Amino acid sequence: MGNSETQRPDPSRGASRLPGIARIVAVFLVAITCAGCIGDYGPVAALRELPEASLIYPGAKVVQETSGPRTDGPVPPVSGAEYGRFLAVNATPDQVIAFYDRALTSRGWTRSPGETYVGALGNAQWTKPGLWLSVWIDPADSSGLPSDLQQSYSGYQLSVRVFVHEDWPPDSPS
Repeated sequence: MGNSETQRPDPSRGASRLPGIARIVAVFLVAITCAGCIGDYGPVAALRELPEASLIYPGAKVVQETSGPRTDGPVPPVSGAEYGRFLAVNATPDQVIAFYDRALTSRGWTRSPGETYVGALGNAQWTKPGLWLSVWIDPADSSGLPSDLQQSYSGYQLSVRVFVHEDWPPDSPS
């Protein structure tokens, strides 16, 4: 008779599989959690698709695009998602505001009353149900610009920030 030793499963072998599976599950959960951190999603994607998000002053140079996710939760600050562009522009602040005012009001946006010039050459805001759009104008040679952006504004008079914002949290029906 040959070797009649019965092969018994090694209990430590099954136990070593469990940590491997746990690692795979953990990596999967981290990947799902971080998937929202990569690229546009949710309200940011919807803002990016708006025609107004592509509204650029004629002759302007797009210096940078940026977006921010919605922040929501029990702890402030709560804010809506935003998508915008930093533009280098050769024009006057009045010309820039007039361009956006014509373009936006013709698309059904309403200009918010008043302008604030605190720390800026000019700014304005327009609203539509669930959205608002802001334009901020600063000198292009502002010393407050990071050094990597200062070169991007070389030869331009104005730094113009155009952002579309989600109005969040939405107004509750009353």
